[in-house]
Amino acid sequence: MCAMVSSLVLMLVSQVTLSGAQSRYEMGLRLKELDLAWQRVTEPSRRADAVKAVQASVTSFFSGKTGEVCRALDSATSILNGSKSVAGSGLTIRFQPAVVAPGGRAMLQTHWAYTTDSISKVALRCGTDPVEVEQGKDVVQPMELDRLGFGKDSGDQDVEITIGVGTTPRKVRLSVVKDFDARIQKVLVSTDPIVVGLARLAVEAGSGNAETDVPIAKVLKLAEGLDSKVTKLSAIQELLTCKHGKTTFRIRFPEKLVAKSTLVVAMHGAGGSENLFFEGYGSGKSVDLAMKRGWIFAAPRSSGTSVQDIVAWMKDVRGISVGRVFVIGHSMGGMQAVNTLKGEPKPAALGLFAPATSLSQKTIEGVPVFLAVGDQEMQMLRTMAEKASPLLGTLGQYKSYPNCEHLMVVAEGIEDCYRFLDKVPN
Repeated sequence: MCAMVSSLVLMLVSQVTLSGAQSRYEMGLRLKELDLAWQRVTEPSRRADAVKAVQASVTSFFSGKTGEVCRALDSATSILNGSKSVAGSGLTIRFQPAVVAPGGRAMLQTHWAYTTDSISKVALRCGTDPVEVEQGKDVVQPMELDRLGFGKDSGDQDVEITIGVGTTPRKVRLSVVKDFDARIQKVLVSTDPIVVGLARLAVEAGSGNAETDVPIAKVLKLAEGLDSKVTKLSAIQELLTCKHGKTTFRIRFPEKLVAKSTLVVAMHGAGGSENLFFEGYGSGKSVDLAMKRGWIFAAPRSSGTSVQDIVAWMKDVRGISVGRVFVIGHSMGGMQAVNTLKGEPKPAALGLFAPATSLSQKTIEGVPVFLAVGDQEMQMLRTMAEKASPLLGTLGQYKSYPNCEHLMVVAEGIEDCYRFLDKVPN
């Protein structure tokens, strides 16, 4: 069994650098749509049918077939919504660059994540005459901002522009920023590492290399505010990117902090990033549940020192004393969550979702563990979870969810996990 687990872990870890920014962006868009549909549609029969398509997306992901991942995610979403895939569903549209000067020209780029036999062309509409996009061929379509309602005097803003794809409207993010290059160069040389990190994120997003949509105008304004000392770090509720030690992470604070604040550290699965718990896994439900409890929520990019680095940042940079630390992990992140038991500070409890690791009595002794798996989980992960369930004892809880597989198990079980964590004493 140890050799089998090691092989699985190597397979999962190898997927972290599976895809370039374009593929990651395309998969992320569709995963977020699936998340929304999964939360909205709870009818067991539809979920049961959708699970097959979601399983296909996971299989394609581990095979490196990103186009098939996108196709399967779209199929699962359509099943949940009780509809058929629409013309152009394989088409991804994105402004690149994602930032433009007021009164300038935006460049709308299209890319086919996958193609189908049902269509040959699809029409795009955005305040202009329709533009026909031939299936399988990428197109760059210039758009004058004044025709979209943004003149030369428009202030900095992050907007969502409606693009008609066939008969389906889509929202596409665009940031309008005056003197972007000059302003970004100023904050890039700041002595504050948080300011520099935000500036680099804005540059990455502006060039189209970010894996998710970023409110560039907002990020730049925050960087400038911190750099000029007009904005106090203690007044910021969320940082999209931060780094301390070896760990890059995203963090959100509740409106009111208490002494010895509870910190939740959430570790993503293979191929994910610090954004996944904020934007996926149930459309960021994990973050919302923490905020309702007045807990701090941080999601690191995969790192072996995540908990130590984040707790150190809280103390050294924010001046916040951390009380309980809860660590949540999905898949490969579940393995990393278990490994945090070897370090300091030791987690007060773990929340594990289809963890890619086996558990032993010695490893989790004295630690409350919530362990969740879907009924349609990959066989090896399901078997490991089932074998681990008797080891949890009276401190732990094991749950298996019907009509649920690897990708949706966090969304399905995260509320139960938080109810479990509520019972862990301070």
